[in-house]
Amino acid sequence: MKIHVATNGCDGFAGTSESPVAGLKEARNRIRRIKAANRLSGPVEVVIHPGRYEIGGKGFTLTARDSGTDACPITYRAAEPGTVTLTGARKLDRIERAGEFLRADLAANGTADRPIDHLFCDGEWMRPARYPNFDPENPYYGGWLYVDGRPGNIYENGLGARDRFVCSDPRRSTCATATGR
Repeated sequence: MKIHVATNGCDGFAGTSESPVAGLKEARNRIRRIKAANRLSGPVEVVIHPGRYEIGGKGFTLTARDSGTDACPITYRAAEPGTVTLTGARKLDRIERAGEFLRADLAANGTADRPIDHLFCDGEWMRPARYPNFDPENPYYGGWLYVDGRPGNIYENGLGARDRFVCSDPRRSTCATATGR
């Protein structure tokens, strides 16, 4: 038995090469239903057609219940080697230019509730904005701003307070203190 998955598929389709399902979760769930009904009688192959598949949300998980047997193995494979990308990332479509910068409205892209810890543009990792700017000439610190003081346990009295931040910037003559929540 084969279940075909394609980016132009629909989870209501039959799962054939002509009528593929849209996602890996649907293919996995169909196999689970077949196993639950004790109708698994031979090998199962999930054939993933070329494209970029956003796993997102709660991800895509295979557990022991998704395993096959020696007589009925379950295999997930690309239709063509090297043509399938599975990603936990979400593509941002609504991007606008703001001077020399690109700006994306996260709410309009449906990602306002998800933290962004990596950003790529045309396959290249984008360094997040920060103060001070990244300095590739600084081999030790890269331009990071460091807090004055000794390293210590953040739970010690006086350290790790949520409402106090003291920093030092070598380009400034005074030390800045910011308070607030």
